[in-house]
Amino acid sequence: MSSTSSSQSPTQQPTKTTVSPSKAKPKKQYPPSQYKIDDSGNKWRLCAGAAVLNSSNELLIGERLYLTNAWQAPQGGVDDADPARHKHHRETVVEACDRELYEEMGLRVGTHVMLDPAASSLSLEPIRYRTIGTQNWLTKSGYAGQEMHWTIYRCIDSRGNLDPSTMCELEGKNGEDAEFSSVKWQSTAEVVKKIWEGKREPYEVLQVELESVKRQWEEMCESLDLSGTWTLDAALSVGVVEGLVQRGLTLDRAMVEAEKPYIQCWKRGGERTSWIVTTYDPDGTTPRRVLTYAPGEWEETYQGTTILFRPSGDESVQLKRHMAFLAEPDAEPVSIAHVTLTQAPRGVEEARRYLKGDKFILRRTLWPAENADRPIVSTEVFVRC
Repeated sequence: MSSTSSSQSPTQQPTKTTVSPSKAKPKKQYPPSQYKIDDSGNKWRLCAGAAVLNSSNELLIGERLYLTNAWQAPQGGVDDADPARHKHHRETVVEACDRELYEEMGLRVGTHVMLDPAASSLSLEPIRYRTIGTQNWLTKSGYAGQEMHWTIYRCIDSRGNLDPSTMCELEGKNGEDAEFSSVKWQSTAEVVKKIWEGKREPYEVLQVELESVKRQWEEMCESLDLSGTWTLDAALSVGVVEGLVQRGLTLDRAMVEAEKPYIQCWKRGGERTSWIVTTYDPDGTTPRRVLTYAPGEWEETYQGTTILFRPSGDESVQLKRHMAFLAEPDAEPVSIAHVTLTQAPRGVEEARRYLKGDKFILRRTLWPAENADRPIVSTEVFVRC
């Protein structure tokens, strides 16, 4: 897995991820695929397609290994049971999609993606496309083609939301050969326009269905209500002292800082997805900082000492920031998080804010510039004043 470098903007365009040809592996024994036979006797292999969307409603696609400009979403057969040889249970379509995401792109459900909460009530009809006559292995195995069953996911990884190469591992998992040489986000309209003609119809159906998903997603983002005045409950917070120590503070100072009053007032800005946040001094009444968060990229000049981004110094620090709404499996009742990704001198810092019942959760993750593979994570819990 590649990592965002300390000199990279949170919104820098992804670079191409190249995968070397796979080394020889022992031949894998595959379970049989589920299939259907139509009234004309044609045999259709059930195929699970994983449609992963980012916060901009773009689709995650990969370029097929050895096939230049052949881009598609992860997909694969739905395994049938074969206990005698493989001790493998009969998969559901969602289980097959979860597996294909991991095998082809190294993505884990709950870590990088989750089922799209905006598509939970959507029932996508499967669509068949013919492969007969192409002389590929499907034709040679007696299939007329594949019956595509789409499952829709949302990216929950803030860095991957901007650059999927930071979260995807393309060398092939579970003993599988690599399928893709690189990954990117692309609008569904562009994907449909450039997809192989024989496979275009399933993507056209997906494009139509995603329109309602996008509308529902936008409504969910607007419904996330963070309004009110919130105060830190240090007793419920986790890893704050450790996080401050790893950011350069002494243990004694970190313990003092972790116990200080921390009060913020959140109110909506001019747009439903824009928030004006006032942070107060420890006295709880003197405004220390007022910042407007709106989706997209912006730069902030932070003047003076900042524990998170630099523990000492009076000079200003320039922060490159990006705010987005991401799906969040731990949030309730709305599975949405308000996420800010910041490029600072110390590294890349994520602030993920969401509601869990009557609590306001702020989970901070820092990928240090000197060791981005070992993130520093802490969770702060706020209650209403």
